[in-house]
Amino acid sequence: MNRGAWKEIVVLLKSLLVILIVFCHVQLFGNGNRKGSDWLEHARTFAENQKDSAILSLLKAAELFALEEDFAGQASIFNEIGNTYLQMRNTSKAIEYYIASAETYREKADNRQMYGRNLINIALIKLNIEDPTQAMEYAEKGLIIAREFEDELAMVFTQRLIGRIYRSQGNYDEAIAEISRTLDYYRLQQDWANLGESYQNIANNFYDKKEYELSVAYTDSSMHYNRMAGNNLNLAYSSHSMAYSLLQLNRLDEAKAYSDSSIAAGKDLSNPFLVMDGYRINADIMRLKKDIEGYSTYMVKYLAQRDSIDQLQQVSVTRELEAKYQNQVKQAEIDVLMLEQQLLASNIRRQKNMRNGISFTLVIVIIFSLLLVNRFKVLNVTRRQLEVEKLRNSIARDLHDDLGSTLSSINIISQMAVQNGQTDARSLFDKIGKHSALMMEKLSEIVWSISPENDTTEQLIVKIREFASEILEPKSIEWKLHIDKHICSLKLSIEKRKAIFLVVKEAINNAAKYSAASKVDVLLKLTNGLLEVKICDRGRGFDEEAVKKGNGLRNMRERARLAGGIVNVDSLSGKGTEVFLQIPVT
Repeated sequence: MNRGAWKEIVVLLKSLLVILIVFCHVQLFGNGNRKGSDWLEHARTFAENQKDSAILSLLKAAELFALEEDFAGQASIFNEIGNTYLQMRNTSKAIEYYIASAETYREKADNRQMYGRNLINIALIKLNIEDPTQAMEYAEKGLIIAREFEDELAMVFTQRLIGRIYRSQGNYDEAIAEISRTLDYYRLQQDWANLGESYQNIANNFYDKKEYELSVAYTDSSMHYNRMAGNNLNLAYSSHSMAYSLLQLNRLDEAKAYSDSSIAAGKDLSNPFLVMDGYRINADIMRLKKDIEGYSTYMVKYLAQRDSIDQLQQVSVTRELEAKYQNQVKQAEIDVLMLEQQLLASNIRRQKNMRNGISFTLVIVIIFSLLLVNRFKVLNVTRRQLEVEKLRNSIARDLHDDLGSTLSSINIISQMAVQNGQTDARSLFDKIGKHSALMMEKLSEIVWSISPENDTTEQLIVKIREFASEILEPKSIEWKLHIDKHICSLKLSIEKRKAIFLVVKEAINNAAKYSAASKVDVLLKLTNGLLEVKICDRGRGFDEEAVKKGNGLRNMRERARLAGGIVNVDSLSGKGTEVFLQIPVT
């Protein structure tokens, strides 16, 4: 098979490999799988009215975020699921997912700050479901982490939350101390709404301690900051609280004014509880004033408002029970759908694993096939090289055995004829002898150049050494061969070996025949991938212009050119000659 055919096969196999890789990629990744962020957006479209569908989409988003190893995204999704369950009034499920969010932030996402914030969120819910002990545990852990990260917003929120927990446990002094730590931060941030709320929280604790003067003072501050914040609802509650504290101090007219203010605000804000409590305070004020008519009037209003609220609460309870039932039904549906999704996901994973296995096997088969083809190609090249070496050995052997022996016979016969003294034939036989000797020399050089045993630079050096010794020593010319140790193991092509040897031979012959040299130096060294050969003689030199018609210099340059090298000759009459050859070896 020729070289072109091999190239076509290799190109075809490479193309098939590329097509297979693309096919596998499409099969594995191009099947339209949606990302976790896509499912999150999908969930938000259901968030308002279809919370069960929203939860399903959020669960799918959490699963995909986990597969994408985006654990921060997964933790955020768990938190959003908790919020959704909280809106559905399913606090147990809400807490379950808040805890899952916190654990994911800690264990997988390695985000301790968000882990702490989730603990604070759980503490708030625990307090709302009247579990102050666990609420305190979560809040204290969250506060420690908030302090680690100097998360001031989380710190003050948690301190106020801990204050509320202390109050629920009857630890009023601890509650006041904890909430008081938040005042400077809110004042510095000019967060008047939260500052007003903190003052009211402190006032409530003083009221519970029956320290009513302090309760009045802190409530007054709360009302001031609520007005600055424009928070009418909290202002209404502060007025209501002020009325209670003033009532305990028997400052009845002031209490009545604040109570009336809270009733008016309750009506404006459509808050029936504020209105009802205001009527009750006014009734108590009228009773303490011994105003029986006023007392009766406000008690009637109070009872009517309470009955109205009870009816609303009964409706609310009914709706809540119905909502809980619907939530249970929907939760069952969600559980069934989740099971179906898990089964579907399991089937998809099994199919994907099967595709992966088949694709991997096909890739291995293709790669193995390419390796086999490449191996066969290498073996074929090696076999051809062996055949060429065999051919070279055969040519060398035949030239030496046949032509060599024949030319040797011619040389011997011609010498015998000269010795027999036949005058007429002497000149002819003398020429035959010279020509046959020259042919033997040329033949020897050919045999040497094509023999694979002489492929190394080391053999070239041996040949140069032998030739220099044969030519220069009989003429008593001192000579020296300088060898760079790095070149001895180089392998040279036939053309390069022949070119180097013939240039060296021509230069040495010229030095021996024409220059009357006293010394000849031959230098071989390797420089930047170039084999440099320099032959210098200390002879009479010559004018290159005067000998430019000779064949010697032209032959040297032509030999070098054919081998990819160059020859420079530097000579002046009376100053010797330097022949410089550069030939690439890579």
